[in-house]
Amino acid sequence: MSLNKKTLCAVCAAVMLAFSGCSLGGESSTAEQEQQSAQTTEQQAEPVDAEVEEPDEDPMLAPERVVVTYLRAANAEFDRSMIKLMTDDYAAQYEYMKENMGHDDEYADEGSEQDFKYEFDHEKSGFIDEVNVEESYSKACEIYVTVTYGEDQEPTSQYIILILDDKDDSWKICFAGTKEQAYTEGLIKDERSDQAMAQAKTVYEAAEVAFAELSETDDYKFEYMNYISTENDEFVNRIKELLPSDLKASYFTVFLDGTKLDHIVWGESLGSDLMVTYPAE
Repeated sequence: MSLNKKTLCAVCAAVMLAFSGCSLGGESSTAEQEQQSAQTTEQQAEPVDAEVEEPDEDPMLAPERVVVTYLRAANAEFDRSMIKLMTDDYAAQYEYMKENMGHDDEYADEGSEQDFKYEFDHEKSGFIDEVNVEESYSKACEIYVTVTYGEDQEPTSQYIILILDDKDDSWKICFAGTKEQAYTEGLIKDERSDQAMAQAKTVYEAAEVAFAELSETDDYKFEYMNYISTENDEFVNRIKELLPSDLKASYFTVFLDGTKLDHIVWGESLGSDLMVTYPAE
């Protein structure tokens, strides 16, 4: 009987010890959980990456992407996708040019893309005030880019004007060529071009006087559609006589339309980087 009591006491002691161990283990587990929960709460309180404000994207990147697509397409003989990147007016001019050059919609561009290289001049590129185009637009920019088609080809510089088309809020190309050509077509103007336009007006008015004088005589006959200032022609020489001294050596071309004076293209000199048309088309 005494042995049974001892045995019973031992069993009870073992059971209590077991329960005591479980209890201690449970307290330890709960403490760890509370610590982990506190750490989780602290981590959640910290700002996550998605909430950190990122710097705004360079506004010139969007039009530059359009230019890259345009230049890549131009690496082929003809690419219909180029039309989608252009304003309506420029696309119509491009279509007309391609039709009159005898090209069609078929082209092969095998390996052309790997030979295509370009580099933007970010210092010269930027937004401009306005462009003389028919389309409605919110913004305009000019981009200078050097492009090379093929390892054997020389790099060429291009001046490209884009507008943010209001119809579908997308960047469209309205001109590609040289800035001189853009001035000549009257697409852009600035302080320099305004001054050049004033000088061109003076030349145009002298051409009007010379044209009227020679039209009244039987000694001179207008035989050509245009007359260049470098030619030795009575009409050209008479224009120069009427010009002020600072414009006598300038370069100009006078265009006739049938039996009347139409317009002139004027520059400070032959090969000038600024040529303007007066009256502006």
